[in-house]
Amino acid sequence: MPTPFSIALLALAPGVVPLPVGAPHADSLSASRISVEAERITVSLITQGVSWLEVLPTLDPDGDASITPTDLARERASMAGYLAQHYRLSADLRILTGQLGTLELEVAEEASIFGPARELILIEVEFPRPDHITELSVEVDLFLRDSPRHRDFSEILWDGRRHGDAQFSWDTRRASFAAPPPGEPAPQAGAAPAGPGGPGAGAPRADGAPAPRASGPSSPKASGAQAPLAGGAGAKGHSALGFSAFLRLGIEHILSGWDHLAFLLALLLSARSLRSVLWLVTAFSAAHSLTLALAALGHISLPSGLVECAIALSIALVAAENLWLGTGRSLWPEAFTFGLLHGLGFAGFLGDTLSALGAGPQGEGRSLLPPLIGFNLGVEAGQLAVALALVPLLRLMPRRQADAESRLAPDWLRRAGSWLLLGLGLALASGRL
Repeated sequence: MPTPFSIALLALAPGVVPLPVGAPHADSLSASRISVEAERITVSLITQGVSWLEVLPTLDPDGDASITPTDLARERASMAGYLAQHYRLSADLRILTGQLGTLELEVAEEASIFGPARELILIEVEFPRPDHITELSVEVDLFLRDSPRHRDFSEILWDGRRHGDAQFSWDTRRASFAAPPPGEPAPQAGAAPAGPGGPGAGAPRADGAPAPRASGPSSPKASGAQAPLAGGAGAKGHSALGFSAFLRLGIEHILSGWDHLAFLLALLLSARSLRSVLWLVTAFSAAHSLTLALAALGHISLPSGLVECAIALSIALVAAENLWLGTGRSLWPEAFTFGLLHGLGFAGFLGDTLSALGAGPQGEGRSLLPPLIGFNLGVEAGQLAVALALVPLLRLMPRRQADAESRLAPDWLRRAGSWLLLGLGLALASGRL
């Protein structure tokens, strides 16, 4: 468990390292709902404010990494133009042209010393619904130029019933949905109808006509001339949003989460055997599974900037203990204690995703268990694969005669690696404050 030495280092770290302001955009995501209604098709989007700052820097003229309702009103036409190019619809290969309605700012987390505010931008766009649709195609490549790992979690409702899901990313940008047969209800959530689609491109309308009032509440926070949105054709292919999608998301998240992997490596450098590695991974997994579930269910809530900074410091703490306390200590209590903290980090990403999909504690109509279990198992599988791959590599490293054969890593590698991880942890912490 954390020692007096680690607690002292935690207290002193902010004074040792210079602390630049700002926080990186670690996980880029959005959520959309496409509602096919009697006379119109409404696209409702939940996007991260930071994603918009990356593609439209003019939204932040004062450079404070924050968006105001005035900024939204001023850049309304530019945002509509961006959506026209990157969120496109077509019905039976016929390009649809929509108009931007609601554009609203919502602060998910206030700014603090641990980082800028977490802002969401809520958007609604309306398209006219053609008669006798047999297939609706969707093409989405939002924010991919600046955030190649961006994902949009989308669901489609047809005449009030959930009709299907799709997950759009760098390698999956198109999905097609066959219309339910006349007189038959649309399939329930999890169905995956798909049909052929064709390429197409849309362009914004230039007539400047005002948009019809959005079906949701209008926003008093954003005003200005209504701007149009255009749609384009999609091609077939989509992935269902459920257990398997979140299993993959969990694997990808841990494999791209260098801070979590660095912490795991810091523990492995002082591990004694494969058996001890399995205990470490088990303790770490049990701990972060607990806090991940509690946070996703809304029972725990901490500022995301504080959590991310503490995760970075946990790397530095374990690395420092490797250097100055040696390898005789029991490691699984550290893995469990700091695993609780890392679980809150996993929950920050998963919670944003589930909230956007309406599957959080206040969500309606979607079970929380499949994505929660799938994401958690994905994280476990990813980190176990990394640990098992590192064990033989550590064993194969050259050793001096004085090195204890019972340890996985030779002493020179343990010390060199711990120094590097100590610097990395402090650098990450300073960048997140």
